[in-house]
Amino acid sequence: MLLTVVGRLSDIDDIIVFHGSTVDELETAFHESVNHYIEVSERINQQASKPFSGQIILQIPPEIHSAIATAAEVSGKSINQWVSEVLGKAVHCGNAF
Repeated sequence: MLLTVVGRLSDIDDIIVFHGSTVDELETAFHESVNHYIEVSERINQQASKPFSGQIILQIPPEIHSAIATAAEVSGKSINQWVSEVLGKAVHCGNAF
Protein backbone atom coordinates (compact mmCIF):
# COMPACT_ATOMS: atom_id res chain seq x y z
CA MET A 1 0.00 0.00 0.00
CA LEU A 2 1.40 3.37 -1.03
CA LEU A 3 0.94 6.16 1.49
CA THR A 4 0.80 9.76 0.31
CA VAL A 5 1.16 12.63 2.75
CA VAL A 6 -0.48 15.95 1.90
CA GLY A 7 0.71 19.22 3.40
CA ARG A 8 -0.70 22.74 3.46
CA LEU A 9 1.00 25.98 4.43
CA SER A 10 -0.69 27.63 7.37
CA ASP A 11 -0.70 31.22 8.60
CA ILE A 12 -1.15 32.73 5.14
CA ASP A 13 -4.30 33.80 3.30
CA ASP A 14 -3.63 31.85 0.11
CA ILE A 15 -3.75 28.08 -0.25
CA ILE A 16 -0.53 26.23 -1.04
CA VAL A 17 -0.62 22.44 -0.95
CA PHE A 18 1.99 19.78 -1.68
CA HIS A 19 2.23 16.00 -1.38
CA GLY A 20 4.69 13.14 -1.50
CA SER A 21 5.10 9.47 -0.67
CA THR A 22 8.50 9.87 1.00
CA VAL A 23 10.08 12.54 3.15
CA ASP A 24 12.33 13.55 0.24
CA GLU A 25 9.36 13.80 -2.14
CA LEU A 26 7.41 15.82 0.42
CA GLU A 27 10.30 18.24 0.99
CA THR A 28 10.90 18.65 -2.75
CA ALA A 29 7.18 19.21 -3.39
CA PHE A 30 7.06 21.78 -0.58
CA HIS A 31 9.89 23.82 -2.09
CA GLU A 32 8.46 23.53 -5.60
CA SER A 33 5.01 24.66 -4.43
CA VAL A 34 6.35 27.67 -2.53
CA ASN A 35 8.60 28.70 -5.43
CA HIS A 36 5.68 28.34 -7.87
CA TYR A 37 3.45 30.43 -5.58
CA ILE A 38 6.06 33.21 -5.39
CA GLU A 39 6.56 33.15 -9.18
CA VAL A 40 2.82 33.32 -9.88
CA SER A 41 2.37 36.13 -7.33
CA GLU A 42 5.10 38.15 -9.05
CA ARG A 43 3.69 37.42 -12.52
CA ILE A 44 0.22 38.69 -11.60
CA ASN A 45 1.60 41.62 -9.59
CA GLN A 46 0.12 40.38 -6.34
CA GLN A 47 2.14 40.42 -3.15
CA ALA A 48 2.69 36.90 -1.81
CA SER A 49 1.22 36.29 1.64
CA LYS A 50 3.68 35.92 4.46
CA PRO A 51 3.34 34.18 7.83
CA PHE A 52 2.55 36.23 10.91
CA SER A 53 5.41 38.45 12.09
CA GLY A 54 5.26 37.42 15.73
CA GLN A 55 4.35 40.93 16.81
CA ILE A 56 0.98 41.79 18.29
CA ILE A 57 -0.35 45.13 19.50
CA LEU A 58 -2.95 45.07 22.25
CA GLN A 59 -5.05 47.73 23.88
CA ILE A 60 -5.96 46.67 27.40
CA PRO A 61 -7.21 48.50 30.48
CA PRO A 62 -4.43 50.07 32.57
CA GLU A 63 -5.27 47.91 35.60
CA ILE A 64 -4.75 44.73 33.56
CA HIS A 65 -1.50 46.12 32.18
CA SER A 66 -0.37 46.83 35.75
CA ALA A 67 -1.33 43.34 36.91
CA ILE A 68 0.57 41.80 34.00
CA ALA A 69 3.64 43.88 34.82
CA THR A 70 3.48 42.76 38.45
CA ALA A 71 3.02 39.08 37.52
CA ALA A 72 5.94 39.28 35.08
CA GLU A 73 8.19 40.94 37.66
CA VAL A 74 7.30 38.38 40.33
CA SER A 75 8.13 35.55 37.92
CA GLY A 76 11.43 37.20 36.96
CA LYS A 77 10.40 37.71 33.34
CA SER A 78 9.83 40.63 31.02
CA ILE A 79 6.24 41.48 30.18
CA ASN A 80 6.84 40.12 26.67
CA GLN A 81 8.21 36.82 27.99
CA TRP A 82 5.40 36.44 30.51
CA VAL A 83 2.59 37.24 28.07
CA SER A 84 4.10 34.98 25.41
CA GLU A 85 4.28 32.10 27.89
CA VAL A 86 0.71 32.63 29.16
CA LEU A 87 -0.74 32.90 25.65
CA GLY A 88 1.25 29.87 24.52
CA LYS A 89 -0.10 27.79 27.40
CA ALA A 90 -3.64 29.00 26.67
CA VAL A 91 -3.62 27.94 23.03
CA HIS A 92 -1.70 24.69 23.51
CA CYS A 93 -3.62 23.44 26.53
CA GLY A 94 -7.06 24.13 25.14
CA ASN A 95 -7.60 26.95 27.60
CA ALA A 96 -8.15 29.58 24.93
CA PHE A 97 -11.39 31.46 25.38
